[in-house]
Amino acid sequence: MNHLDKKNDTGRKWKFLSTAAKDKNKLVMGGSVLIIMLAFLLLSFNTLTTWFRSDSEIYYMAIRRGVENLRNGEFSFSDLGIAGHMSYGYSIFVFLGQLLLPDQGMGIRLVNQLLAVITIGVFYRILCKVFPKMDQWVRLGFTAAFAFSPLLLGMIGEVHSDFPVLCFFTWLVYFYISKRQIACLLTGFLLCFSKETGVIYYCTFFAGCFLYRLVKNKNKNWFKKLFDEYLDGDDPIIQSDKFHIGTDEYDKKYGEQMRKWTDQLIKYVNAKGYESRVWASLGKNGFNGTTPVTNEATMNLWAPYWADVHETYDAGYDVINTYGGWLYIVPAANAGYPDRIDVKRLYEQFEVNNFKSGRNPSGEAIMPV
Repeated sequence: MNHLDKKNDTGRKWKFLSTAAKDKNKLVMGGSVLIIMLAFLLLSFNTLTTWFRSDSEIYYMAIRRGVENLRNGEFSFSDLGIAGHMSYGYSIFVFLGQLLLPDQGMGIRLVNQLLAVITIGVFYRILCKVFPKMDQWVRLGFTAAFAFSPLLLGMIGEVHSDFPVLCFFTWLVYFYISKRQIACLLTGFLLCFSKETGVIYYCTFFAGCFLYRLVKNKNKNWFKKLFDEYLDGDDPIIQSDKFHIGTDEYDKKYGEQMRKWTDQLIKYVNAKGYESRVWASLGKNGFNGTTPVTNEATMNLWAPYWADVHETYDAGYDVINTYGGWLYIVPAANAGYPDRIDVKRLYEQFEVNNFKSGRNPSGEAIMPV
């Protein structure tokens, strides 16, 4: 086994260990969330044996009458409206619970507990998506605070329409940021038809999302206007017919976003009549994902551990060999790179199809001429 094979073997071992560590970490976090859910159920167990208070009894009696009408064949759509509220979204669930376990509202209480446990898990998933860099134990702490707060734990034992509004609004946020449109529409219906205030929450949430996108698009337009200053006009700053848009070394966690951004910039620059140049960072070693990126660009392949050589070429990109193992310098920085290019070594050894140096073998190749 030569030196390069040993490095490849070591790299595979480290990759395996890294994947195993991530899987173990996910298992620990998932188990911790499950413990929070179980603790919530234990703390709310006493609500199964207590009678409803004040307004909750009015709600319960309305549900009970509706279920009795359903059993007697006298059911009408108005029975789903609990105590004068258009609580059709919530009624679907509690009617089913009351129908299956009618004794002292036991079925309704179990439905509430099920909705609450699901909401706790959804809340944790929201934190994971919105704050991916947040410490995992901090996320668990926020999840526990949400689960055991008076807001959720305090409402679990009663029957009223504020409780499902909290649950369904949490679901709506998760489905929206997960881009699950059908689930988002269905949850929006449940939210709006659980209590009148659900409509206010629904409209306010999407108004906020609209304003956020408006500001975000304004920032994107600002960036494109900067490109316009360099590329447009009779005497543009960039005199070449080629323009390099960069896009390298961003956080790989945002692979899908970077793929979308790269695709937009390539098309924007190409539409101006320029040839786009990009630092090769797409695919399994870099910004991985399913978002399509146009191949109407030339890739400067500088680090095969960011962009696999074969994968980049097979995707249809023109490739320029700017491999850092041969060409990268960091003068006087003592960063593991030479101070200056070794011209003699390049002249004697370098070939334009040679994307190998042994410095970091992941994704390297010697391409056919």
